[in-house]
Amino acid sequence: PGMGGCSCRRGTLCAKRERAPARVTTVQLGLVTSDAAAGARAADRLLAAGAQGVESAVLALTGDPVSDRLELDRVLDAVQGRRIALDLPLGDLAALLHRLMRRGEVETAETAVLGPRPASLIPLGLPCDPSAAARLAVHGRARAVGLLKDDSGGVLIDSAQLTAWPDASGAVAKHFWLRAYVDDTPVSDGTATALTVQRIGPNRLRATTQRPGLLRRARVVEGRALQLACDDALIVSDGVPRERSRDKRTWWGEPTYWRVALP
Repeated sequence: PGMGGCSCRRGTLCAKRERAPARVTTVQLGLVTSDAAAGARAADRLLAAGAQGVESAVLALTGDPVSDRLELDRVLDAVQGRRIALDLPLGDLAALLHRLMRRGEVETAETAVLGPRPASLIPLGLPCDPSAAARLAVHGRARAVGLLKDDSGGVLIDSAQLTAWPDASGAVAKHFWLRAYVDDTPVSDGTATALTVQRIGPNRLRATTQRPGLLRRARVVEGRALQLACDDALIVSDGVPRERSRDKRTWWGEPTYWRVALP
């Protein structure tokens, strides 16, 4: 054999290979929760699953746009450079992902979801068991799952609902005028009682229109983008009501957004 070659006989375990050190991966995690006690339990599970270090931060949002932006930046700065394990209600999770988008990090930051599970991630194998979710946060491979983006600069994880905007007395009309298209397919062109948009894939959504009348079936259309015009409407996005009425809205899929550790 030449210089540095192996002289072992074929079929015999090479001593050099036998002595080769096993590859060791060090996993440093960030952890963002909305409750300190729950965060401590989650950190213990992550360490038990093999994390080499966990930097924890508690997110406390108030609903004020300025203070919430500062709070989100504080939390994200604390865990920057680490895979971020998230244990947040859906509305807080949406706010954090929106801030990652504003910071230009939503396509590169690695995250893991400990709970609650967004409905759109359940078909991808996200476990409900806390210990299994912790193991996935440490050992799973992060890949882009996508988000829906809207023309006001927001992001949508699971679903949004549109209904008529309440009048001055707080009463809500039973139906409102709505014209909506998914790609080039009409979803509504007349009166509707509600419209729901759901994220069903990295680059896909489903729009469902409820129409007045006992014999009027719901209209369901799937595609990449939804565009609508309507009477003043209330939008509830990932469980959070928007503060202003809307008479136009467009959603579309951004498949490179939101990298999540998955099986």
